[in-house]
Amino acid sequence: MFEIGFWEMVLVGVVALVVVGPKDLPILIRTVGKWVGRARSLAGEFKNEFDREVARTEELKKLVERETSVAEVHKAIEDARKSISLEAQGTARSDSAVHVDSSFNAGANTNIGDAALCTGDSAAELTAGRPDDERPPR
Repeated sequence: MFEIGFWEMVLVGVVALVVVGPKDLPILIRTVGKWVGRARSLAGEFKNEFDREVARTEELKKLVERETSVAEVHKAIEDARKSISLEAQGTARSDSAVHVDSSFNAGANTNIGDAALCTGDSAAELTAGRPDDERPPR
């Protein structure tokens, strides 16, 4: 930052010796040394704090990128879930229409087992509450 060479330092020393005098020069050098030390420590603290904040910013960027990718995955999963649900609803509607048509085509000869196949219900659920003589054989 400051490019002060040897001869510039000698010139500053000679001017300080002439202006301050030999008696007060050691006190002035000590005071200047303390101030330079404080300035260096403040600069070091500032640099460390700055580096810490830069590292924290990088960490936050990584977290944001990871959260963005996780959000994209969640969105893709939700889209897939919705499309599967829509396909399942469409398939269920078309299957129920086919089952209803086939049961109407069968006419009066449809027994409880066929109805269970058409609606997806089990024969036990359809015959629950019927007397034993009306239940179909298993």
